[in-house]
Amino acid sequence: MDLFSTLHPSQASTPSIFELVAQEQLHNLLSPALRSVLASYAIRYPRYLLRVLQYHDEIFALLMLVVQRHYLRTSKASFAESFYGLKRARTVRVHRSDDLTPSDVRKSLFCLVVVPYIKQQLHELHREWSTELGTDVLGDDSDSGSESDAESVELPANPATAAARRRTKLKRLFLKVYPLVHFLYTGTHLIYQLLYMFDWTRYYSPLLHVLRVEVKRVTSADMRAMQRLAASAPPRTGFAAAGHVALEALKVGLPVAIFFSKFLDWFATTDYARQERRRVPIPPPPPRVQPDPKGVPLPKDPRTCPLCCRAVTNAAALPTGVVYCYPTAGCVR
Repeated sequence: MDLFSTLHPSQASTPSIFELVAQEQLHNLLSPALRSVLASYAIRYPRYLLRVLQYHDEIFALLMLVVQRHYLRTSKASFAESFYGLKRARTVRVHRSDDLTPSDVRKSLFCLVVVPYIKQQLHELHREWSTELGTDVLGDDSDSGSESDAESVELPANPATAAARRRTKLKRLFLKVYPLVHFLYTGTHLIYQLLYMFDWTRYYSPLLHVLRVEVKRVTSADMRAMQRLAASAPPRTGFAAAGHVALEALKVGLPVAIFFSKFLDWFATTDYARQERRRVPIPPPPPRVQPDPKGVPLPKDPRTCPLCCRAVTNAAALPTGVVYCYPTAGCVR
């Protein structure tokens, strides 16, 4: 029996909370995975990739701008949503259609690319200024009105101008306000997830609510519409065709790259990897010592005792590696 045969059509097209959390986690893993790959190769090629690694956030934002724009226009979904068979639809229909308009695509791009970039930059700025002013990133910011907290961080020694004092005060204010704003944003997102889980709202996040856009499952009708749209599109040539193929290949390539990146990170922390790093290679054997040309040579027949020149009886090997008769070797000893 079909999984959704007993459900209302509106319920069958509504994804579960687990699907939405999975696509969100996939989206959040893209930047760390790319940073990990760049960092590993920057160690080998610092001349070329070190500067690229320094501007990772900006490069990743531009890359996501191209990728997300492509998938929003072709699949009506973000890259991660398209990977899980989801799409974005307007809650307010335009001309009896819930497809995204060009304005919706631009707004979704802003929320998918610009908002995460701003959040990342604010987080880095908070961490940098916390270190600069000697405050803990996770310090107690709730007592913002107490004078002790205001005086716990001293001004820089001998500020040159009043502008330096104003900048320091603004940094202090940012260090107190940012954790509260971050908490409110994260808490609001969590509340929307809980409301969505209990089917009290159709919006998975506050940003989707602002955009008046909901996430749905891709149906067979949607697949046929996408195929007709792709068939009616003019043929691509040259760079356009190569770019389209590359962007479509990312649907498989990026998740596979993330998997291998996480697998390598896990493998680097295992006991086997640590043992391999500590293992000393076996040294090569020493060169073979050649016999002295003035010495007595060994018999040509290996079955002959070098001492008594008779056939070896009760063979015995000495530490030198030469085999003698045991009675003869005992007499020499």
